[in-house]
Amino acid sequence: MKKSKLFAACAIASIAAGVSGASAQDSVFYSGEYACEGQIKFTDWQLTKLNDREYAAVVYQGTRGETQYMEYKLNGVEEGGNLRIFYNNRPFIIARMADADSEIFAQWVDSQGKPKNSCSDFKVLKVDAAKERWDRTLNILASESPTVEQASEVAELQRTLPPVQLLPELDQNAYDNRYNESYRSFWSSYLTNEWERLKTLPISTEDERKSLIAEMRVATGFNMSPRGSLANDDKARSEASNFLRLVADRLSATDTPVTAFSLDDANACQRLTLMRYPSTADMELLVGLPVDYWDRSFTESVLAKAKTCEGANGVVQEITSNYSEYERRRQALVWAQGEMERLKSVPKTLKAFRESNWLAVDLAAGERNGAGPNATKRFLGRVDHYRAEQVDLALKEIEDTFKSHDLKSLSFEKAKSFCGEQLGNRPRGDETLVKLFEGCDVATENYVKSQESSLLDAQIEAINNAPRTLAGLNSNNWFALNTDVAEGWYPSREAREDFSQRTGDALREAVKVAKAEIDTAFSEAVPGEDTEHKAMVMCESIAPSSGETVYELISACQNGHEALAKKAEELKCAQVIKDSDLDSSLLEASIEQSGLVDDTIGVKELICAAASRELKLTFPTSGSLFWKKQGIEIKTDTANTNAWRLSADLEKTDKAGVLKLTNVNRVGPDALPSEDKLLGCIAGKRGC
Repeated sequence: MKKSKLFAACAIASIAAGVSGASAQDSVFYSGEYACEGQIKFTDWQLTKLNDREYAAVVYQGTRGETQYMEYKLNGVEEGGNLRIFYNNRPFIIARMADADSEIFAQWVDSQGKPKNSCSDFKVLKVDAAKERWDRTLNILASESPTVEQASEVAELQRTLPPVQLLPELDQNAYDNRYNESYRSFWSSYLTNEWERLKTLPISTEDERKSLIAEMRVATGFNMSPRGSLANDDKARSEASNFLRLVADRLSATDTPVTAFSLDDANACQRLTLMRYPSTADMELLVGLPVDYWDRSFTESVLAKAKTCEGANGVVQEITSNYSEYERRRQALVWAQGEMERLKSVPKTLKAFRESNWLAVDLAAGERNGAGPNATKRFLGRVDHYRAEQVDLALKEIEDTFKSHDLKSLSFEKAKSFCGEQLGNRPRGDETLVKLFEGCDVATENYVKSQESSLLDAQIEAINNAPRTLAGLNSNNWFALNTDVAEGWYPSREAREDFSQRTGDALREAVKVAKAEIDTAFSEAVPGEDTEHKAMVMCESIAPSSGETVYELISACQNGHEALAKKAEELKCAQVIKDSDLDSSLLEASIEQSGLVDDTIGVKELICAAASRELKLTFPTSGSLFWKKQGIEIKTDTANTNAWRLSADLEKTDKAGVLKLTNVNRVGPDALPSEDKLLGCIAGKRGC
């Protein structure tokens, strides 16, 4: 801080002589303000008593917030309870010391010792030493979350903060730097925090509302500025106006609204003259109530009071010049209050909420009543709160609706279409309504999950209690999830996984037992007997549509069918061979056929193959004794359009037990294989 000093040589000399035996502990400090030639200035004193009558006085003078000030090192003499302080051996200040333990009343005097007409009498209050006041100020400024009480205290400390030169010389730069680094962030944090507090403090009870008003009054006091007064601080004054409007608007619809300061108390004129030419926002602070809440009668009362106050011409001019704007703002408020009542009267049901267009404000009506976007946001900001409440109530109603239903009255399909039918089109950019729509989706999902869980639990319980047998599988949907029990049920992947996990052991055990039942039935089955029918019936109930869970059973049935068919073929073959009535030598013989593994086909094999293909096979003989011939004839049914017949003689070859075809006579399609391959085709030993 730069400074301008004025010294008196004789004063310095006398102080130097007198102070030599005094210490800082012997000094007493005072601080105050005075008015000279229409200007408010500060003065800080350090009085050091040298003996019974003499004092050393260091007096600082200047304007708060400015970097230049006057520093006087003076001496003084106490006579008859008055301390006369001299400058250049001439009277300068007369101070009455009767109450010096707390305060001193003083006058500026001229060189003749007479009071200066241009300066008012003043008083200085006893205060702590400069360093203690600086320390306290810096400690509060270091607060990370300043409160209104701290801001009020630090504002007073800043207003009366002594010049840094009153600190020990080695501390001056460090203290000055700390101060400049911290006070701006302190006030910025305070203003932000206080806005949030005034916006969120509870107002449910009268005591809570009164407490809010009391805090707001402190926050909007003209002392709440680092510059000593709101009158000198446009930013702080603007924030104070916002605080006043915020609290007035919050409480306007309660039983404890904000009211104006009294116009009849002793401080009314002092308040109305705090600013020489107040704006409309300034007027609100001076009167303690936003002009939106001034009716004509109250405005006339303020105007009348201002006319009785000296120096309040600026108030009169502001009111008379801008009253039409006051009326417009008043009209906007009245409309907004009516609109708020209309919206608050909407029944708290989902149907009424939707029919009110989700508590939409009538912006066109607002414009007609002078309420632009800013006024609408300000006065109807609580609508967002009511809409949020309505959303919560609507969600509760939706949840209760779902709780009152089950799948008999509300199917899955109807549940999934519920939100669209009850809420309509989804909004964009409206977070409050997005919460409603998303909440309805969640309620639907919870209903579906709850009903799905019930269905799952019932089926899982039935499966886990069912016999682990083929019959148990058959009577319980093969232990598979049955989605046909409820219309429109499409189980989620999670539901299917849960079902599989909780029924997996029962299914595996049942399939194992059922497979064993099937295997046993087919192994004991005899073609043409009841045991065959029993085995076949066991498998008839297993349809491929039963799913992968019974694949093993289907495979077991297929294997059983194949084994049973083979067994039937074997029995049929044995019977045909028996019925052929051939001698054993012929039955054990084989017939040459080219292209086969051993170039022959057994007679028994041929007999069975022909019977399987429903061909007529005979082995006629002719002649007798040495001229007896063994023949073979094989033919299809003559009714067949592609009928064919082959007859031949069977002659022995040089291989034991092997016969060959001679004198072959073949009748039928040219596409028939040659006689040396035909029998192999019939036996299925080659592709033909």
